[in-house]
Amino acid sequence: MDGNSHWVGHGDVLPSYYVAAVDASFKAFLGASEDLIRNIHGVAPVAELDGDEIGYLVAKVAEIKRQRQRSRVMWIFTKHGFYSAVCARQGDGKRNQPVDPDRIMVRARMQTHLEALKKRFSDLLEDCEIQESAGTDYAFRLFVSKTDWVQVLAGLAEETDYDNFKSEVANHQGVAGAAYEHSLHDVWSVMHNLQKGTNCHGTISQPPPLPSPANCHR
Repeated sequence: MDGNSHWVGHGDVLPSYYVAAVDASFKAFLGASEDLIRNIHGVAPVAELDGDEIGYLVAKVAEIKRQRQRSRVMWIFTKHGFYSAVCARQGDGKRNQPVDPDRIMVRARMQTHLEALKKRFSDLLEDCEIQESAGTDYAFRLFVSKTDWVQVLAGLAEETDYDNFKSEVANHQGVAGAAYEHSLHDVWSVMHNLQKGTNCHGTISQPPPLPSPANCHR
């Protein structure tokens, strides 16, 4: 491939201006996918890219963004339960399918936690079926649009009216939520251990022993 040949196939080595264009374009549009085409075309004149190259560049950068989205996971501890929220996959949702950035899969360790979330936000989650998946990391899950999920998260933030989370879980769930409350104390202990094991420079030193449950007052 010489300097006058602009087409780059999948088996070719990307020239330096391609690498620079990909890096600049990706950083520019990362926060807003709807600006992808505009930003790629903004870089094209500088890198002297033709139509075929722009198409290839758009596809490659979009692939990078999808890979970034796959690694984004949100853990949410609430008085209703614990949830792991990730982008669902397109089609039948199998592992080899691309990510659907507009649909959220909300996973839980306990079915009662998803039931409680559905009850609290029945206007948004009423039609979201709880699915059981034997043999998977999280046994229970439901699927919801990202638009509705954003409203659920806003609602969870708005209902915060307490100054001690673990105590609120105990008051809200009672005896039925004892196992969840106990798990929260374990989480507190692990994160407290992380805090004590990190010095002012941000490096990890030898962690101290885990505090006993009796000392977990925070």
